[in-house]
Amino acid sequence: MEDPVAAADMHKAIQDKKMDMDALNQQEFDGENPIERYEEEAKKLSDLEASEKLAMSKLDTRTRTADRRRKAYESKLDEAIHNVSVALTKSFDEIDCKGHVELVRDPDIKQWGAKIMVSFRASEAKQALSSTTHSGGERAVSTVSYLLALQKSTACPFRVVDEMN
Repeated sequence: MEDPVAAADMHKAIQDKKMDMDALNQQEFDGENPIERYEEEAKKLSDLEASEKLAMSKLDTRTRTADRRRKAYESKLDEAIHNVSVALTKSFDEIDCKGHVELVRDPDIKQWGAKIMVSFRASEAKQALSSTTHSGGERAVSTVSYLLALQKSTACPFRVVDEMN
């Protein structure tokens, strides 16, 4: 599996080989045929350039495949988050509060997450649910509403909930 590091290493090897070939033009050869030596070095350089081209082609193909898969994943994830958010909003509307769920994106996909945004007072804008801003009761209502919204958006034969804190 070729990667950008391998491609960069090949590029450096090509540059090194070109420098070696340039040095050959400036050296004295003890019994060696400089033309044969130059041709050997030129062949090695050609082989390295072909390897680099193949590695870059494989990398480009893998990058396009990863981008295509990521777009498909994002589309499904956006839909799932939207469905959960709609259910949570409806649940909060029933108790005269505001709430929704949003997807938090980061350049590092491992850092992605769902953020629950809530407001329990008409005069307040929605804020991210947190232990420092919201009371224990507000967090409990939000957590239960979120779990119910998740349940509405997934098909499972049974549910198990343990410690909702």
